[in-house]
Amino acid sequence: MRVKGAKKRVAIALAAALVVSGIGYVPKADAESVTQVTGDYSQEVNEVCDTMEFVVSDPAFGSVGGEWAALVLGRAGRMTEEWKTKYLAAVKTSLDGMSETLKAQNKLHSRKLTENSRAIIGLYSAGADVTDFYGWNLCAPLAGDNVGGDKTEESQDYKDTIWQGINGPVYALIALDYAGYKSEGETKVTDVMEENTTTLRDDYLNYILSKKIPGGGWALSGTSADPDITMMAVQALSKYTYLPEVNDAVESALTVMSSKQNAQGGYSSWGSVNAESISQVICGLTMLGIDPTTDERFIKNGNTLVDALKSFSADCVKDNVTYSEYRGYAHAEQNGVMKYNQMATEQAGYAMVALWCQKKGQKLYQNGFRDIPDTTPTVTPIATPEVTETPTAAPSEPAVPTVTPVQSENPDAGETAAPSAVPTMTPSAAPTTPASAVPTKAPATPVTPAPTAVATKIPTPTAVATKTPAPTAVATKMPTPTAVATKIPVIPTPATTTKPENPDIVPTATPKAPEPMKTPEATKAPEPTKTPETAKKPAVTKAPETTVISKIVKKAAVEKGKKITIKAIVNGKKVKCKVSSYNKKALKVTVKNGKLVIKAKKKAKAGKTYKVVIKYKKGKKTVKKTVKITVK
Repeated sequence: MRVKGAKKRVAIALAAALVVSGIGYVPKADAESVTQVTGDYSQEVNEVCDTMEFVVSDPAFGSVGGEWAALVLGRAGRMTEEWKTKYLAAVKTSLDGMSETLKAQNKLHSRKLTENSRAIIGLYSAGADVTDFYGWNLCAPLAGDNVGGDKTEESQDYKDTIWQGINGPVYALIALDYAGYKSEGETKVTDVMEENTTTLRDDYLNYILSKKIPGGGWALSGTSADPDITMMAVQALSKYTYLPEVNDAVESALTVMSSKQNAQGGYSSWGSVNAESISQVICGLTMLGIDPTTDERFIKNGNTLVDALKSFSADCVKDNVTYSEYRGYAHAEQNGVMKYNQMATEQAGYAMVALWCQKKGQKLYQNGFRDIPDTTPTVTPIATPEVTETPTAAPSEPAVPTVTPVQSENPDAGETAAPSAVPTMTPSAAPTTPASAVPTKAPATPVTPAPTAVATKIPTPTAVATKTPAPTAVATKMPTPTAVATKIPVIPTPATTTKPENPDIVPTATPKAPEPMKTPEATKAPEPTKTPETAKKPAVTKAPETTVISKIVKKAAVEKGKKITIKAIVNGKKVKCKVSSYNKKALKVTVKNGKLVIKAKKKAKAGKTYKVVIKYKKGKKTVKKTVKITVK
């Protein structure tokens, strides 16, 4: 999967940085269409889908003109059979060229498993079976279902997934949850600190949480939260906010993101305001059920994220020819001009689809979306359907329609407000992330079809601006019968969690001493006094001896009700360690005299493995280490 960041000339495939002023540029010629908002984003979605069909008329397997375009068209119900056939054929051709070794492991790359994640997102959006796409189970390596089926941090599948850093587990979770993939016998993650050997999801969650910046949010490196990486992580975590540690991490991320939003409602990465960063924030919020147009934390000076994103509107460019009748998005302002960029258009496109989904009570990455009726966007009329002259400006309602917030699957996922930090980071570095394009480059697209073939679809820019639900207008866009459907909001039901606990163990009673048999003189009998002594002997179970382990290890075992001591020694050197996190219901963990003391409580489950995360200093660096404790 290609890295989202586009500043390739500075670092390996990291995010773009462009010179841009704080205020997004709005071309005069498009001022009206930028400010018009339909209320349910149908017009915006149709507009970007028109452009996608025109520019990406020959889809490929790749970060541009491939999977993200498929997400836009498929999730919006605007993917034609012709487009779908071409796209699936392109993916099959790429997979056919893979080595036999990769085929045997269901991997599209020896280490970059974000390639699998991106393919799953695109193929699932197109309605393909991602568990058997011409014999490929693309989910298997992400879920730890390859040879051996090991689902722990020791598995090769896990190591390959995290090889690229945080983007690996982030997009593994997004892809697996979007496709609804579950391993055989997989159980729900109910405790981040408890080892769940039926799934890798708990390990991915642990990895993402371990990379959180102390002030909140995530970045590829450094100590300042990056909007792209942070909100991609939030998208991945959005399904797991029922877990306290996840919920806390998401809340702190939202606080930081609120503080980083600029006065125009946008976001910077590497010092540049850009459309891709804004798009990822929109996607993260909508996945949590937060409306970016009404939540006060994300409105600055009356400007919302939608206002900021629409300010990047640009005329479409294909094969170096400008087509003003099609609208797309720029990566950033260049010398006072918004220049079309395919990657920015695809990301802004699925951000608009995310907003449209939210109005229907749905999520962008929603498993089973094809079973929900009426997925094709309707077009709300905003003017009389006359195409004879330039439309008058839309009613000057602000770019933020007032709406009832959509309830999140995890309603308390993020409700805080805002510390500060300044992003010094690049957006995403993992191939799953659609890369921002370098501003000086022509839009990267594998498409070279003749422009005249589609030019008649939308005769003038005016026609686009005044699109109405007239059957003829939509029919020309989509040869499929799903042209216009009535919107029926379907609000997903939140999942609930039940956590069974073992009953407390009732201690057995101490056996009674036998009564003395003889001795007429009861006052004198010494024997009876001795007898209880013998009876007491087996019960003289003083405090059990602690098992002592001579250094910090990866795994250890402890009996229920007993404890072990682990000396804080790493590589032969004594370290000063602190306890970072552990399951407080099952374990009691303390640090005494340079030793880690771990006791298994009565509520600990025999046979279960719990994680104890400690941290210690190695030079100037703080190191985190997980010790897995199995209860016997």
